Amino acid sequence: MPRETFLELLAEMDTINANLKAKLADLPPHIQPLQADLEAWLLAVRALEAQQEIYNARLRETNEARRKQETRAIELRGQIRDALRGWFGGKSQTLREFLVKPRGGRRTPKKEEQPGTPPAPTTPPPATPPPTS
Repeated sequence: MPRETFLELLAEMDTINANLKAKLADLPPHIQPLQADLEAWLLAVRALEAQQEIYNARLRETNEARRKQETRAIELRGQIRDALRGWFGGKSQTLREFLVKPRGGRRTPKKEEQPGTPPAPTTPPPATPPPTS
């Protein structure tokens, strides 16, 4: 049997409390303190739920502010990179100090394109017909 959720438990406890309060006069006296404990528990849980909503709202606000700061950081990083490229030149190796990859530069041929290496055959050699007897 799957475990009940907290909301399901809370709804059940609310129902039990309402039904106990309605019939408290007809029930044995030792149930009255249990009903009072249940009512106190419900009040405490409601206060915690209200507090949780406040914290969830703050968390949403904080996450939104963080996303805005992240966007600002990306924009600022791009501006700084562009300014450094303008100052040092786009191909300057000094840019690496600022974690900026220099543009252009020397290109090395790929392994397959190195001079002196014959290209690999792309088609298989023709098959020889089987000998006839």
